[in-house]
Amino acid sequence: MKRLANILLILMVVVAAAHPGFAQDENQGFILSDDQANALALINEIRKDPLAYAEKIGYDRETLRRDLPWLVDILDKGLHGCSPSEALSNLAQEKNSLAQQNVIEEAGSQDEGEPVKIPFGSDLALTGEMGGVVSFYSFMPPDFAWEIVIRNQFEQELKPDIQTPLCILNPGFDSMGLSMRGGRNEVGGEEKNAYFTTICFASSRLKAEAQVLNMVNQVRFNPDSIEAYMGVSLFKFLNYDFASVSEWFWLYPPLWDSANLPPLFENPALQESARCRVTGLVNPDALSLQEMDSTPLKCKIHEGTEESFAHTMVRPDATSDYLSTMIFTSLLGGELMSPLKKGAIFSIGTNEGGVGIVFSQGKDRREQAGVVLHARVSPVDDLLQVDDLSPAEAPDSARAHIYGVVFSDTNDDKVYSPGEGKKGIAVNVFRQSDNILVNRSFTDASGYFSASLESDLEYRFEISSGETQVSFLKVVEKSLFLPVDLSSQ
Repeated sequence: MKRLANILLILMVVVAAAHPGFAQDENQGFILSDDQANALALINEIRKDPLAYAEKIGYDRETLRRDLPWLVDILDKGLHGCSPSEALSNLAQEKNSLAQQNVIEEAGSQDEGEPVKIPFGSDLALTGEMGGVVSFYSFMPPDFAWEIVIRNQFEQELKPDIQTPLCILNPGFDSMGLSMRGGRNEVGGEEKNAYFTTICFASSRLKAEAQVLNMVNQVRFNPDSIEAYMGVSLFKFLNYDFASVSEWFWLYPPLWDSANLPPLFENPALQESARCRVTGLVNPDALSLQEMDSTPLKCKIHEGTEESFAHTMVRPDATSDYLSTMIFTSLLGGELMSPLKKGAIFSIGTNEGGVGIVFSQGKDRREQAGVVLHARVSPVDDLLQVDDLSPAEAPDSARAHIYGVVFSDTNDDKVYSPGEGKKGIAVNVFRQSDNILVNRSFTDASGYFSASLESDLEYRFEISSGETQVSFLKVVEKSLFLPVDLSSQ
């Protein structure tokens, strides 16, 4: 007991920040150590049933549900587990080494405005990091140290006033990597044994994929933004051809009434389908279309699905911001020139989508990228569900879903553009009638956030970034796209 009383826990890093220096991999042959496997299992146990673990460590279920109304759905329903990632574990090991050398940069010290050149396929939309140093006398089992760090992080995420992105209870994460290193740590002038721990989390979605879907929703919300992305209006793009413009108005009358085009909410199953589809289109040798479309998942996912495809060359030094702009304009241009195909961007009545981007090397050895956008109709309650493959049923009209983008309009074109998104921003939504916080979400690297709200009520949105504070009232009657320009405040 005396030894336990001398345990000192110092949280070194609890930060959700982009770490583009790793690529997605299939983790073939990757084996976790026993203590890593146990730590992963504990985190997934918490994600599966947060209230059960909270109760185990002394919390009251109903008190948590009352104090954290914005987190109730996650507490009640739990989250999918995270898979182990070799790339993330290598990144965690590098971070741990830096921690021992006391050279970890403080959260937010990186200049977000400076473009970062990244390897293709490695700049992810959502990443996070947590960890700590556990100091002790003599000996402590590694599993005990892991549990101290994980429990402390979990308790931080249960604080009602938390204003930093979540890690353990973040629904966007689907993979993680862990690292533990033994060493010595000086505490209060006394040197002790210590475990240095770091856990890195990530989503599988590329930043460019998230940015493309943001732009799709910007165009669906405001068709005039076509000019901002293409450099010319639709009329000029169609070469002043009155017949072509008339055809657009005839085929897509709701396009000019944004109230009839709901946002496409990101669906991981559709994203998986889109990636598989574009792999077969860009690199047929890697995956034939027959193989791809023969699986039950792909057959099911394609029922009632609209699709758009684009294929373009890319510069070797292209950033995610440049890449997503080029891919989207190619996708948009192809759909504008072929209205009879009725692609996914302007599909009427669809409410969820998935963007898949795949990189390959052309015959001239130049890098190229292909993108597929899938869109379909789904019950409102099933939006954003990984395993949603069931046939569409009647939407739940009592709920409205918000697809939001927080950005700073640096180029002054009045619309969201890649590179303008603000990451790690807390978006708090209060029910105006009783001032209860009903939703709190955090933006990813593309500026995206989401909220599920009871419809036909008035809400107060509060968003802050540094010294910029944004607050506004909005009556939410149905699912909508909500762009928030911090520079206009």
